[in-house]
Amino acid sequence: MANKKATSGGSSKTKSPRASKKSSEIASKASKASPSSKVSKTKSAAKKVKEQSESNNGELIPDKVVIKAVEELKKYSERSSEANDDEKLDLLASDEDGKDLFLQITSKSFFSSKPNFKPKIIRLRNSIYGDKLEEFKTCLIVRDELITSNDKVEEFEQAGLSTLNQIVPVSSLKTEFKNFEKRREFYSQYDLFLFDDALMNLMPTLLGNVFYGRHSSKIPVPIRVTPSSSKDISISTVKNQLEKCLSSTYYLPPTGVNVCLRIGSLVGSFSDEQISQNLHDAVQAFDPSIIRTISLKTESSPSLPLFYTEELYNDANVLTEDTSKKPKKSEDKSPLSSFEKGLLELADHDEASKLIGKKLRQKKAKSKKLSKKNKHDD
Repeated sequence: MANKKATSGGSSKTKSPRASKKSSEIASKASKASPSSKVSKTKSAAKKVKEQSESNNGELIPDKVVIKAVEELKKYSERSSEANDDEKLDLLASDEDGKDLFLQITSKSFFSSKPNFKPKIIRLRNSIYGDKLEEFKTCLIVRDELITSNDKVEEFEQAGLSTLNQIVPVSSLKTEFKNFEKRREFYSQYDLFLFDDALMNLMPTLLGNVFYGRHSSKIPVPIRVTPSSSKDISISTVKNQLEKCLSSTYYLPPTGVNVCLRIGSLVGSFSDEQISQNLHDAVQAFDPSIIRTISLKTESSPSLPLFYTEELYNDANVLTEDTSKKPKKSEDKSPLSSFEKGLLELADHDEASKLIGKKLRQKKAKSKKLSKKNKHDD
């Protein structure tokens, strides 16, 4: 500090080329950032995440971190089950309850600006249902005109599509399952619900909060049931779509920043490597530059953090006030106050004009004196 004061208080006021260069750099940084600079900062943030993933063999989270988290969740699950053995209140509870693994992703901004009922599907290398596929039940909801006779239903039964147990026409939802209790019973009968994508706009209304509510784990998934070359339902098309859904996970884009995805289970045939593969597949479906945190949990366990972003936001995310687009306020050049204007409208015109006219003449005279004085000073 002493050196700084000595140099600034010196007799010589000329700046060196190096000092002038430094001051120009500071001035340029302090000036308003252009849109191109904001874009470059956003790209640099994405570049950092990309470099981090490349250092982990192309993955955002190292495999050893994922496997360690899975091992800790297994230990927590074992401790919880041992503590609950002495006080089992639910006699119908299964040992597999609460063992499903969920990936939590928190973003820097909202995933959707309005409610969205079309789920996003993410393909995984390993089916999240594991050994449960042997007893798995899938229900398909289609348009009435696609199933016109029992012969069509028999064709599907003979085709032996895996897990497909029931084909329901959409008219049944309007009549048989209109009642709330019947709808809940329908919800509990099957493990997966698929529907003709042409019915997308009808499904939220027909199935309601039972299927699309906050705590629903069986969100209906839209699929294509007719080939592009025909309007009739196709067994091969349904088979391909069914296999795709059985090897995928899905979620509804929320009007918030938190997404929860099912990626496997702590029990059954899942290995730590398979869970790690599914986790990487799910993470790759998101833009790394918008991810804030990534964590892993079960239904009853706390979340174990796997990833934190280095930058919560940059200059491109900050809303700046654009003064250029602001409408200029029209200047009221009238010397009258709002009271005087109201007086002109309400009071007697002649009397109000005399009072206000005197005031106007005084103001005009005063303004003339000021203008003459300014000219004299110049």
